[in-house]
Amino acid sequence: MRKTDWRPFAALMIAAAALRFATIDVQSFWFDEALTAKLLRLPLGEMLSQLPDTELTPPLYYLLAWPWAHIFGSDEAALRSLSALFGIATVPVAYHAAREIIGTRSAALATAALVAFNPLLVWYSQEARPYSLLVLLCALSMLFAARRQVWWWALASSLALLTHYFAAFLVVPEGLWLAWVCRAYLAPVLVGLVGAALIPLAAYERSKIGTGYIEGVSLSRRVIGVPEDFLTGFVVKFDTTREQLLDAFALALAGVGVVLALRLRNRGVLLAAGAALCAAGIPLLLALAGQDFLNTRNVIAACVPALIVIGAGLRWGAVLLCAVGLACVVLVAADDTFQRENWRGIAQAMGPARSARVVVVPPVSGVVGLEVQVSGLERMPAAGVSVSEVDIATPRSTELGGALSGRPARPQPPAPGFRLAERRYDDTFTLLRWVAPRPVRVDAAGLTVAARGVVLSPVLLVQPLGR
Repeated sequence: MRKTDWRPFAALMIAAAALRFATIDVQSFWFDEALTAKLLRLPLGEMLSQLPDTELTPPLYYLLAWPWAHIFGSDEAALRSLSALFGIATVPVAYHAAREIIGTRSAALATAALVAFNPLLVWYSQEARPYSLLVLLCALSMLFAARRQVWWWALASSLALLTHYFAAFLVVPEGLWLAWVCRAYLAPVLVGLVGAALIPLAAYERSKIGTGYIEGVSLSRRVIGVPEDFLTGFVVKFDTTREQLLDAFALALAGVGVVLALRLRNRGVLLAAGAALCAAGIPLLLALAGQDFLNTRNVIAACVPALIVIGAGLRWGAVLLCAVGLACVVLVAADDTFQRENWRGIAQAMGPARSARVVVVPPVSGVVGLEVQVSGLERMPAAGVSVSEVDIATPRSTELGGALSGRPARPQPPAPGFRLAERRYDDTFTLLRWVAPRPVRVDAAGLTVAARGVVLSPVLLVQPLGR
């Protein structure tokens, strides 16, 4: 990079760091992040043994995050900082990849700016999950492939595969291209062996963990959602005029960028576009064939090559798309509506246990989400338990546009003797607190009635006094 490049590039690095770190602890862990936190708090061997039963990804991210968590902690800011560093590092990698592929400084700076301000990449840079690392490693893979540095490419590609199985849809086409243009066969074969070694693990994880959360949204909606999410993050999931206008403007700008890029007749543009189409298009073909894993985060490896194409076409006009990205990032930070499930807010509203209490939460997400915030929770015995407090809590599931928490018109007590001490309808959660002057026995039937209109299929947890 020439000396004249450093000033705008340094400004982009500062902006990327500010966007990722300024609000890194504003949101609570949501379910997937809470699961990550639970795993990382275990001894290393126990964590590795539990990964195949709880995750749908290979272990590399967790192997990197485990020592990080034991040095810096496992709260929101500490765990997410690792992803933020990966996200910041993606900016210079994207710059050099675009410079190598497109061949011009202006396209490289435009790509770096689009990566720095991209709301989807900012979102996953603030999430304790593998996706920020995946984007970084796939961008490195593209850079080394463009430079025809086959062994560095093999290293980056192998690490990408060890981070997420869907990296294969980017690195396999790259390997075939390198074998063709460089007559380099051994490095792609070794990467293929790494991928083949992961197949049994992937099959086992698939047999243990369902994908109903993906298939619950129509395929057509998910196909439309991928380019929307790549440009504006998740704000378009809320169908208000403001978000729809932002999304339409971003899509129009990106469309102009793609058309202008293709008119350049630049071979690098076609290579970047081909990489993006493979990374996102092959999963679409698999979904049409019945193997449906298509959602935005599973094809996020396509984001950087897509931004390279857009940056090549827009050049200095990319500042408009960056402005849209910044608006989306600010919107998410300022409005609870667009944020993750607020289990931390629920735990703070509950406060410390004043006596033995039962906590009623939604299944799966409620158990994991609250367990990382509140210590000492146990499953309630089938025979019931005597307590003097019952808390019924549910978040607003907002990451993907979930519905509002329940607000029952006439809350029903869990058992005779309880009175409603608090009814809190926050923007991000509902909390009903029932108290009794002395311990009263409660059972599953009475708690299910009390949870009606707030929590579907409730899970019953007990927190003894002093925990």
